[in-house]
Amino acid sequence: MKQIKLNDNLYLQPYESQIIIHLPDDQSLKIEERELFIDLLYEIKRSGLNGLEEVYKQITLNHDLSREEFNDLIETLSDNNIIKFKTDYTHSLSDKELIKYDRQIKSFATLQSNNIDDAIHFQEKIKSSSVGILGVGGVGSYVSYGLASMGIGKLTLIDHDHIELSNTARQMLYNENDIGKQKLEVAQQKLNLVNPSMDIVTINKRITSSLDLEPHLDNLDILILCADTPRGKIVYMVDDACQNKGCPFIFGLPSFNQITCGPLIIPNKTRSYSEIFPVPIEIDIADISVSEKEKTNLINSGLIATIIDPYNAIAGKLVALEVIKFLTGFLPCQLIDRVFNFDTNTLSSSITEV
Repeated sequence: MKQIKLNDNLYLQPYESQIIIHLPDDQSLKIEERELFIDLLYEIKRSGLNGLEEVYKQITLNHDLSREEFNDLIETLSDNNIIKFKTDYTHSLSDKELIKYDRQIKSFATLQSNNIDDAIHFQEKIKSSSVGILGVGGVGSYVSYGLASMGIGKLTLIDHDHIELSNTARQMLYNENDIGKQKLEVAQQKLNLVNPSMDIVTINKRITSSLDLEPHLDNLDILILCADTPRGKIVYMVDDACQNKGCPFIFGLPSFNQITCGPLIIPNKTRSYSEIFPVPIEIDIADISVSEKEKTNLINSGLIATIIDPYNAIAGKLVALEVIKFLTGFLPCQLIDRVFNFDTNTLSSSITEV
């Protein structure tokens, strides 16, 4: 039996001779037949789970509607995203999962192109997905928490650091009681509290080449790069490894006030990162004295990523959202062959095709 229910984000605003129905994405619909539509929406709210026949039976007690007129009204409501349909779709989610993820399932369902069965299927896709995160520091802690909260089935966390005092001001998974512990150990404990049914694999390893990473990409649906060292080189290492293993990857990192997310690289579908942004050719410094090289390396070794917590949060949550889009298709992913940049000083943003 096909059930019918109102869009969960619907809001009615009655006026003397009409009603305005407000919906997501600033949609609104003005309707002149106020009494009829209020009664119809009321009956859908009250009787919709018993099917269209019950709604028709109830509405015709007070309104003279032919079956054809009723069907036209239902079609109008459906076309305008006011009502949603649900069938006896057999799904794999438990009762607990339906309650835990109720708000995001409803969020998926409120979109124009999705019905309730679609929304439940999107949640099933999240549950069956396997995501890798390289670096569980500033951005990585936000990404991992967000994905765990949304019900990702498996997370593979790759890191090698221990928690320091300065981490506790900008990396959300860690507090001062964790100082000295391995980030992976604490991250696993904290994320298990968020999503006890999620499978978490931790890999304590410093990535210094693509070969270091390749063995850990098997069976990942996507890898998220949240590490920034070796500086200027890590993204190319990840690109090489993911191209060799056929694993999609994406990254999002703040650099002071500039937050950059994307592009999402899909082997054999998009260009590789090194094709989009060729590896910089190092200047021949053969003529530079050993002393100058040592001084230059010493100066560069002092580079510290200056950051505040909100920058990490913005980058992490944007990447997590685009990853969920990619995994489920509930909305088109916006970072395939594109880079999003956000300036936290001016709140200006841009998307660049690459």
